[in-house]
Amino acid sequence: MKLKLKLRSKLILGVLAVVFVAYALSVYEEIRGLKEVYGKYADEIALRVGKENTTKVQREIDSLFSYSSQMANSVLNCLNSPVNERLERVKQEVYRAAVAHPEWVSVWASVELKNLDPLFDKETGRISITYFRNKGKLEYIQDTLDLVKNKRAELYAGFKASKKNILMDPYWYSYNKKDSIFETSIGSPVLIDNKFQALVGYDVELESMQGIVAKIKTLNKAKSFILSGNGSVVAATENALRGKNLKEFLNISEDNDIAKQISKGIPFSFNVDNSITSEEYRYVIVPMVNKSANVNWAFGFAVPTSEMLGMASDTLNRLWIVAAISLLLVILVIGLLSHQITRPLVKVNVALKNLASGKVDVSNKVTVTTNDELSDISQSTNTLIDSLLSTVDFAREVGKGNLSVKFEPQSNDDVLGIALLDMKKNLEEAKRLEELRKIEDEKVNWATKGVALFGELLRHNETNLEEFSYHILSNLIDYIRADVGGLFLISEKEDGSKSIDLMACYAYDRRKYEERSLSVGEGLVGRCVQESETIFLSEIPEGYISIGSGLGKDNPRCILIVPLKLNDEVYGVIELAAFDVFERHVIDFVEKIGITIASTISTAKVNIKTKQLLEASKFQADELSAQEEEMRQNMEELIATQEESARKSKEIENLLTSLSAASYIFEYDIEGFVVTANDSVLSLLGMRRENLIGLSVRDVDTYVSANFGEFWNNLKRGIPSKVKSTIKGIGAKVVLYETFIPIADEDGKVYKIMVIAYSIDDFDKLKEQQSPQVANYKA
Repeated sequence: MKLKLKLRSKLILGVLAVVFVAYALSVYEEIRGLKEVYGKYADEIALRVGKENTTKVQREIDSLFSYSSQMANSVLNCLNSPVNERLERVKQEVYRAAVAHPEWVSVWASVELKNLDPLFDKETGRISITYFRNKGKLEYIQDTLDLVKNKRAELYAGFKASKKNILMDPYWYSYNKKDSIFETSIGSPVLIDNKFQALVGYDVELESMQGIVAKIKTLNKAKSFILSGNGSVVAATENALRGKNLKEFLNISEDNDIAKQISKGIPFSFNVDNSITSEEYRYVIVPMVNKSANVNWAFGFAVPTSEMLGMASDTLNRLWIVAAISLLLVILVIGLLSHQITRPLVKVNVALKNLASGKVDVSNKVTVTTNDELSDISQSTNTLIDSLLSTVDFAREVGKGNLSVKFEPQSNDDVLGIALLDMKKNLEEAKRLEELRKIEDEKVNWATKGVALFGELLRHNETNLEEFSYHILSNLIDYIRADVGGLFLISEKEDGSKSIDLMACYAYDRRKYEERSLSVGEGLVGRCVQESETIFLSEIPEGYISIGSGLGKDNPRCILIVPLKLNDEVYGVIELAAFDVFERHVIDFVEKIGITIASTISTAKVNIKTKQLLEASKFQADELSAQEEEMRQNMEELIATQEESARKSKEIENLLTSLSAASYIFEYDIEGFVVTANDSVLSLLGMRRENLIGLSVRDVDTYVSANFGEFWNNLKRGIPSKVKSTIKGIGAKVVLYETFIPIADEDGKVYKIMVIAYSIDDFDKLKEQQSPQVANYKA
């Protein structure tokens, strides 16, 4: 007799099988947990060893920074000395450090030029001083750098901005263009009031780091190394690593960015397979965080994972074998039971797959002859098919747009049927909202088109505000379908009071001519200006306005008064009236256009004012030109007097005394350098005599600087010249009329140039002082 089991009994047997599965999973978790514990234990040992040795290396690097900090303090004292002694004292300090430390490859200092030259006013530029050893002898290099931008200037600018000690990534460098040295640079900034003044430091050969690594003992078979901030190997017990990038040497994936992790200052580790021995190594890297420096270095070591885990690997392997055998037995039991359970479900599964794929048809109904719950499943499946057929018919009608079709859910719990009824309601609501959206889109398109239209109209604004106002008002009334309107502009009277003047009036497609002026706060228009807010009335005050035609007249149904406002300043008002009440989008459109009109009116007023100012400026320029011509004639008379007085020594002394008091007098040598200048020049330029003497005429006089070659050669040939130029001093630029007079010796050879200069303001006073002497001389 064939044994018949209820589905419940079959499920019980299945649960027993699941127990076995759970056992297998627990074994797996135990194995995985054990491996994680061993891994964490190994990492803890490695990190502890790494941190202990990192402290040793950190002390060595800190001692290197202490030397550069001492040098920075010494150079700081040099920079507090007189300017002309600073460079030599800095050189002496660098030389002393180089002599005191023969183990250093070179000692250097970069001093900002503004500390050595008070006339240097640029932010970039430095003097580089270096003492380096070449075959055991100290040699000296000095250079001026960073006057123009380049990669070296950008690197130095980064050091300036950080104001921290620097520890350069290792690099190869040759001092004699033959032998290359693997070295690094260590330096410290010189700060005065937290402002960067110089950078001093030294270069040290990284061969010395090899001795540090050799002294470190970590785990058995471990390989120690020191890394720079960019991941390059500074020193290592394995010479093949030295000078190479660790990431590239180990061929690590792009995701493992060693330099980035070192910069974070957090210890980290990773595994790498040795391509030659096929042995897995655990790399442990501990950054050495130095807050006073611009970069972190790190200490690291690599050790075979087999050395770290010991015999744990053998235990894990045996545990894996036992777990695998148990899992195979459990899978065999589950396979036998599932076959007995799933065979009756195949027919139902096929039917449900057809339904899931969208094949809803009577042919999907199933028949199951088992005497258990599977029979109930088949009946429920057939009921579902009947329900879906009814639902499909309803959905087809709705898809055709027949929203009046009737449909009844199978029950109150018929989620699909209720959802279809909700869909029908949502479609009806969506149809209604679509109609509303179309109306809103029409309003938006209307407003957008209007903005573009009036933007084009306003681009052709006129200086005649009345024509401009009428042009805008007539187009606005026509566009929004108003009936009458007026455009008012605010005018400022000579006494400072403001009035609101009617600039344009328009009604029934015709221009109306009417003069009307209001005060601020008077009537609705005046109130709109005063409050800077839109006024919209749908209930018109009695007798306020009426709209008439040949057939009669009547009161409008609404009035809209919008201020022409820009940046909280009101330039005018637009008043509109209509028989139809304005909708909200029309009011918003008029307010938006009002801002644009206000901007255009503001520009037009500025243009009118500018035109008036230009006319006044032209008149003043003509007057100034006449005054300059008169001054030129006076200057020519004065020069003639000076040339005549040159033949009389006593009169020359008196005249020069007067000129020195009322004029600005320079003397240049034949090459154009200042020899002397009177007190008036020193006061005018705000300079001391010793600072002015020795400067080139091209540093003082802008006209001569621009025309030096031909202009100065004419003076050397004895040809005097008169120019108008700008003289530059400390914080001062003055426009002067200058007369350049060549002075010749007894042989007629020009040996110096005298310049007598006047300002426009001083000229009248000078003329009054010189007139008596000129009159006496002519007499």
